[in-house]
Amino acid sequence: MGNNHRVFDLHAPLSLSVALCAAGFDVYAVDLRGAGQSQRAPKGARFQVSIDDHVQFDVPAVLELALRHSQADRALWVGHSLGGLVGLVSAHGAVQQQLAGIVTIGSPVFFSSLPARTRYALGLGRWLAFPRRVRLDFLARMVLPLAGFAPSYFTEGMLNARNVDAAVRRRSLARMIAPIWRGVLLQMSDWVTHDQLRSVDRSLDYRQRIAALKVPLLTVGGAVDRLAPLDVVRRAHELAGSPDKTLLVEWPEGVSYGHGDLLLGRQAPEHVYGKVLDWLRRHATPASPQLNAAP
Repeated sequence: MGNNHRVFDLHAPLSLSVALCAAGFDVYAVDLRGAGQSQRAPKGARFQVSIDDHVQFDVPAVLELALRHSQADRALWVGHSLGGLVGLVSAHGAVQQQLAGIVTIGSPVFFSSLPARTRYALGLGRWLAFPRRVRLDFLARMVLPLAGFAPSYFTEGMLNARNVDAAVRRRSLARMIAPIWRGVLLQMSDWVTHDQLRSVDRSLDYRQRIAALKVPLLTVGGAVDRLAPLDVVRRAHELAGSPDKTLLVEWPEGVSYGHGDLLLGRQAPEHVYGKVLDWLRRHATPASPQLNAAP
């Protein structure tokens, strides 16, 4: 939420996408609707989005396209924050059959322990987003000259500044921030206010889908993550019904990860990428020999 695909591909070596490609995976870095290089809505189409739209339409479309291009039977979904969450709750019915594994990185499923500042930020975001969306990318560029110099208090909700170089913070503001739909903020506010994980019409309890999950799962979290606190990550992992699941929340050398630095921290390629790659290799679908054969 609020990022485009550059969160996975800021620049080498801070690029999980490049690390996956180098390990031999077919990689598709995704911009959900309204973010990055996604297409504009056709003229006359409904110009509003909820998280339900990501779950019902975007994830199935992304998987269909990736499987068609790669000629694979199943895919591995790697998502950060909201990207991991929509992967989890989309893993139902036919979509679940298309997945060989899911990796969530800093993805909240419970919301009662979120700090007050997060709730205030959601309220402010709903106001700024009226009537359609908040152009967070424009706001990011306005504060760009201060990035890397502002006190860590202002960034600790998004990342642990001690783990991220000032130049990386400036580049991330310039390249990876995306607009946020008001419908997404309204649905997220409902989740946070009532500690629920449900559809807009309240007919679907997405936690029931997570409890029924059969896909292998790797859950990754950080000790000082303010958007997906450690207790929330542990509870989400316990909720998942997958018989093959791994929890990764402990890191070497005394490093305490926040939210964004799980991908953009200076030691993330060594600590996080390496562990994710090891897990993905164990759950990957081997390429068919004919795909690698010379024409």
